[in-house]
Amino acid sequence: MKKMSRRDVAAAAVPLLTGLIHLGCGRREEGTTAKSLEYSIDHLRHVDPELLAYDEVTPIDVAADKLRGISAGTRGRVFVAADTALIGFSGNRETHRFDVEAPAGCLAIDEDGDLYVGFDSHVEVWSHEGQRVAAWQPVASEAMITSVALTEDEVLVADAGTKLVHRYDRQGQEIGVIGKKDEDRGISGFIVPSPFFDLAVGSDGFAWVVNPGRQSIENYAPDGSLRSSWGEAGMDIEGFCGCCNPTHLSVLPDGSFVTAEKGLPRVKVYAPTGKLKAVVAGPDQFTEGVVGLDLAVDEMGRILVLDPAQKAIRVFQEKSA
Repeated sequence: MKKMSRRDVAAAAVPLLTGLIHLGCGRREEGTTAKSLEYSIDHLRHVDPELLAYDEVTPIDVAADKLRGISAGTRGRVFVAADTALIGFSGNRETHRFDVEAPAGCLAIDEDGDLYVGFDSHVEVWSHEGQRVAAWQPVASEAMITSVALTEDEVLVADAGTKLVHRYDRQGQEIGVIGKKDEDRGISGFIVPSPFFDLAVGSDGFAWVVNPGRQSIENYAPDGSLRSSWGEAGMDIEGFCGCCNPTHLSVLPDGSFVTAEKGLPRVKVYAPTGKLKAVVAGPDQFTEGVVGLDLAVDEMGRILVLDPAQKAIRVFQEKSA
């Protein structure tokens, strides 16, 4: 029997809770049933066509069973962490496949095309030619690494186990943390109820971190100080529905945010101010109950959605483009 990683064990439980996640969107009234509540949220699956500002183009099939993470870099490079491999694409064609010793959950591509890969408890660096350059020390004994992002000088690692973002230099030395609870600094800490805890780096080099249990996205300086936040829970299209959303985050070239949710799977774009701009894809465009819709933005500004149910990279481009 194939051994499952801690990440896969945790993620496997999420679809079983889909109904409960739906119920988490609103308050359950006495006397109602799960079935009636399921019907009552049907209207949430519908998206106003005027908000759908993206068209889906030809998807990129991924020859793997378990798709976990995606990253896009320069020169058209796109890599996916799937099964026990790192799979590279150029256009719609697979160009690289590097075998790794264990399932990787996330990755980030640097300016040279090298990969910073998050496993359950540690980060490895792989060259764009498929050689393992380094294996860093484990983050913590209870670590569950869920996202890796790069600034000019640092590697930021989101860890759902410690509920912190760990800061590393490019040589793998830890130099600080982000999100440690500190009431004097107005930092309440991250609430991470499920194995989805994402972050992205803006063009200014500051970290944007999803606080999924608070349905918010928070902006931090390198010293760990909280600069700003936006987002709110809500059943309408502007809000984040359920117990812990959004699950994934990416940033467009103009500073707008791309978010993905579970429960009611949908991908949306928010302005830098946090105001909803558009819907990329609504629930009707995904397999019901799908989780793990990781996101990337390529050099053309297209939104890449890793779809584990369809085993593909779904590609969306703005209609005006």
